[in-house]
Amino acid sequence: MTKYTVRLLGSTELRDAAGGELQRLPRQPKRLGLLAYLAIARPRGFHRRDKLVALFWPETGHEHARHALSQALHVLRSELGEEAIRGRGDSDVAIDEAALSCDVVEFESAVEDGEYDKALELYRGDLLEGLFVREALEFERWLEDERTRLREKAAGAAWGLAHEHIRADRLVDAERTAQRALLLVLTDESEVRRFIQALADAGDRAAAVRFYDKFAQRLRSEYEIEPDPLTVAVAEQLTKAPHRRRTDATSGEAAVPAPAGLVTQRGGRTQIDTRPIKIAAMQSRKVWVGVAAAAVAIMALGTALLLSSWRGGAFDPSRVLVVEFTDNSGREDAAVLGSMVQDYIIQILTDAGFGEVVDPVTALAASQNVAAAAVAPGAEEVLALADEARAGTVVSGSYYATGDSIKMQTRIIDVSEGKVMGTVGPIAGSIAAPSELVGRLADAVVAALAALFDEDLGAWEPRVQPATVGAYEAYSEGIEAYLRDSMLDAARHFGRAVTADPMFSRARLWAAQSYLVFEWLPRESSNLAKVDSLTAPLIESRAQLSRYDRCHLDLVMAIRPRRSTPALYEAARCMAQAAPGSDNAKKEAAVTALMVNRPGEAVELLRQLDPDRGLTKQWWEYWPLLGFAYHMLGEYERELEAAQKWRQGFPQDGSPNRPPQGWLDSEARALAALGRLDDVAAAAQEMRSVAENLGNSLGVLGLDLRAHGHRDAAQELLDESVRWCRSRLDETEGTRARLAKWLYQAERWDDAGRLYQDLAGEYPENTEYLAALGRLAARRGDREVALRISEELGSLPHTLHPARIAAVLGDSEEAMTLLQQQSDVMGWGTWLFLHRDIDFESLHDYPPFQEFMKPKG
Repeated sequence: MTKYTVRLLGSTELRDAAGGELQRLPRQPKRLGLLAYLAIARPRGFHRRDKLVALFWPETGHEHARHALSQALHVLRSELGEEAIRGRGDSDVAIDEAALSCDVVEFESAVEDGEYDKALELYRGDLLEGLFVREALEFERWLEDERTRLREKAAGAAWGLAHEHIRADRLVDAERTAQRALLLVLTDESEVRRFIQALADAGDRAAAVRFYDKFAQRLRSEYEIEPDPLTVAVAEQLTKAPHRRRTDATSGEAAVPAPAGLVTQRGGRTQIDTRPIKIAAMQSRKVWVGVAAAAVAIMALGTALLLSSWRGGAFDPSRVLVVEFTDNSGREDAAVLGSMVQDYIIQILTDAGFGEVVDPVTALAASQNVAAAAVAPGAEEVLALADEARAGTVVSGSYYATGDSIKMQTRIIDVSEGKVMGTVGPIAGSIAAPSELVGRLADAVVAALAALFDEDLGAWEPRVQPATVGAYEAYSEGIEAYLRDSMLDAARHFGRAVTADPMFSRARLWAAQSYLVFEWLPRESSNLAKVDSLTAPLIESRAQLSRYDRCHLDLVMAIRPRRSTPALYEAARCMAQAAPGSDNAKKEAAVTALMVNRPGEAVELLRQLDPDRGLTKQWWEYWPLLGFAYHMLGEYERELEAAQKWRQGFPQDGSPNRPPQGWLDSEARALAALGRLDDVAAAAQEMRSVAENLGNSLGVLGLDLRAHGHRDAAQELLDESVRWCRSRLDETEGTRARLAKWLYQAERWDDAGRLYQDLAGEYPENTEYLAALGRLAARRGDREVALRISEELGSLPHTLHPARIAAVLGDSEEAMTLLQQQSDVMGWGTWLFLHRDIDFESLHDYPPFQEFMKPKG
């Protein structure tokens, strides 16, 4: 069989078996693109004709597109021979690899076989360099993804070859090859760290530092960002570390042992050094724990007084609150030690799996609530903190200064009995080494708790060291910003903590989450680059992280653009299991349970929290989340009760991040579901006096009434919504889009269509307007236009708009397929919105839709 050769990496070449160049096909972009797709698209083998039509002729009518594909395949066969293109029935086509060899296939095979020099010889440039196929957006997206994937493979091959050169003592070749890797992918800092460490280990620290300097300069020049603090730390260590030589196998000379550092090499992988602190005096883990047979009462408060102050039943002794240690030092440079030791003890107890340990965010919220109540310091304050956190055991303490030393002491308190169960300390340490002192005290507290509750805890070795003081100061500010919903400020504070201490894993996780978690933060490439830089070292050393931190890392990765809602749910659930005392983790788990249509599970998690205490007292979303969950379960009376409690807790709620009088919308939704039309009318009247966006409030209430079978009452409110929107119409996009939306919901199709047509023409980048035109085309029976718009919307990461169009067209099966795809990226309110979406009304009696909407847990 004649074998043709096609080169797609770099400049395109197509040659016959004799080596002669074929010039016709490379000049036809669409047919060249088709050849490339058939040759390298994964999975390799046969490809459906319908898929090829959608990729290359999306704007063409179906019959014309299939004819164009047949013509293109005919041209390929005439150029390459009939045997080059194989068919399977009328639906599938493939390249016969025996008739055509492709450099991309050979390149990938070489990389997989570890033949890095061959792979780099084959990689002559980007895939289909310079090719552009008009009116084939989906193909262009595929091509860009493939270019990125192959470029990353080539970079990996270059790094692999660079390390082969180092092992062969060809250091100049190693540096040259590593520079090629950076030209391909500049932002893989884990490989940079690994390479400069390997160069230094090979005895050429000067080359390692030079390579780092060039890398840092390019990063600043091309991305305007600084290298990751961990990379900086590795480079700085190289300039300070004594010269190290490798073992000389021929002379038998022993290698000079490497000093302990930030980064180690294990199994060819770079890992963060997370070894526990080894303090000689603490290796026996023997501490004096003052457990009195007749325990000391707390500041003369008797058991009866303590219990009479308890608002919610018995204290749970397995729930442990570590409070901020009291600063009696009078030293400004020791002010942060109280919260630093609190946070570190919480972390190691959580990692050890000790009972229910109150998380730092909840502990901070409890402290803020107690401070707002002006509770007197001392025993009363400890009791109030325990009450806020629902904790039966409290670890508290204080510290003071003697010269340049700090002394810390701790009490372990049984709150229910009003007794001190044990004391630790005082333990002394130098103010110049505060992290060491914090580590020693935490070690002693763990030993004390082990003696009191769980002997197995005494064998626990912490996975991490305490952060530096400077890092913890920034981290503490980040937690405070997070608690007040200032996510960008939080990200910056956490980022400063990472800069101060690159080993501070939790600061990295919080910084990455803060950049990504809220939709109103800009998803700029600079932010995503920061997230990649923050998480890369953690991904490298995942096995060394605690279970909770691994779950938190999974949560961060699932939040990224094109997020996976099921993965987000699993990660949040994992966090709640790893830290059963964390109200913050339960909150995340409840939110994500709603995202995956598990309202029963969300209710169970939310009811474990107390809306009158701790973190939940400050979390206004508690009540709307609970109401949404009850609505999804069909428990409308409980939904109404939740809305009324929301009203009581936040009667004048109108801060920037909270909907004003949101409880009124929630009450009205429950009343509509219950069919209490007189009460609905009263709620609507109250809306007219308090709602800032009355058109939206009345319109949503109208949709709720319609969803529950009250169409006449619904139409009255929808018509009023339209009138309100008209009365506030101006030339701005926002007021026009609002009117168009409610015209559509009120079934005024023609008026809505004219307005959406104008908006789509003026703002073509806003796909909401195009989607509305697609639904309107479907409603007037213009199937061809509706399908064309649906195909255009198919390039978006979500499929809700095409699903709506399919439902209006009556294509129930297609609508359900698209909805199933959309379920991977649902938000926590999406299920409720689907329930009242007029475009899906045709599916209400369709069994697959009913099963889809049915709560899963």
